[in-house]
Amino acid sequence: MKDLFGEIPQRKLYIRTSNGRFANAEMVRIDKARHDAEMYKKMYFSLLSTTIGLSKALRRKNQMIYQLATTLQADAGKALGVTQEGTAR
Repeated sequence: MKDLFGEIPQRKLYIRTSNGRFANAEMVRIDKARHDAEMYKKMYFSLLSTTIGLSKALRRKNQMIYQLATTLQADAGKALGVTQEGTAR
């Protein structure tokens, strides 16, 4: 590149890691991969904690529905006079 006074030397490009340390291209690639891995690990664990909570709530809901259904069947059977074996008294 030239200006009025002649040739302008190219500025040297210094490569740095995410910490701000000087590095070569391979160290930058490794640092970026490590940073991405940490980010995806955090995303995975946050999603996992959400799904664990949802699965617990679904399990409790299914338990409550099952208990309600069995008590309703037992109450209906008692009202009709049916024993556990399914025969009438």
